[in-house]
Amino acid sequence: MVQSHTTLETAKLVLESGRVLVKALRSGDTDTLEQLEAYTASFENWQRGWAKGQAKFTAREAEMGRRIAEQHALVIELTTEMKRSVESSLKSLRGWNRGLKAYIDHFPKQLGTIRPRKG
Repeated sequence: MVQSHTTLETAKLVLESGRVLVKALRSGDTDTLEQLEAYTASFENWQRGWAKGQAKFTAREAEMGRRIAEQHALVIELTTEMKRSVESSLKSLRGWNRGLKAYIDHFPKQLGTIRPRKG
């Protein structure tokens, strides 16, 4: 029963951190990457236990595993969307950066606001 209790506690931790991560991914929170790291660590910890005792799980543990699998698929989908969004933003930033460089290249070599005195 010790492993069963540990597996359920780990599964609950994964589900909770997954809920927090999904909410952060959907809202675009600034600490999304930290939450993704926390979720990944808890998921990998749960997955090691799952792989060791898969044949011995109760119906409740199997249901938790199914819920985690569904949630993990959603996390992967939302993370992929975030990645595409960031890539798109970086591409547009590169284009903006090229335009800015072209604009800066047309400035005179020396800029100043003070006019020199005559004589």
